[in-house]
Amino acid sequence: MLFYNGPELNIEDATIHFKHLVELKPDVEIHLKNSAEIGRIMWLEGEPIGAPVAMRGPFVLNSDQELNTAFVRYR
Repeated sequence: MLFYNGPELNIEDATIHFKHLVELKPDVEIHLKNSAEIGRIMWLEGEPIGAPVAMRGPFVLNSDQELNTAFVRYR
């Protein structure tokens, strides 16, 4: 879960501050409590892909060589 807008968010007894990433367990129930101001969160879920990941700009591929090729083709 990514907390990306608002001053703070409480998950159970822990205070999470603005722009923090929190790893949650899928089999555990949690309770979220927002502050008096609007807060926004983004839920991200997935399984590990078991492959290397290379990231640059708008591209996410498996190696730096693939990224270089993508940038050449993009131009």
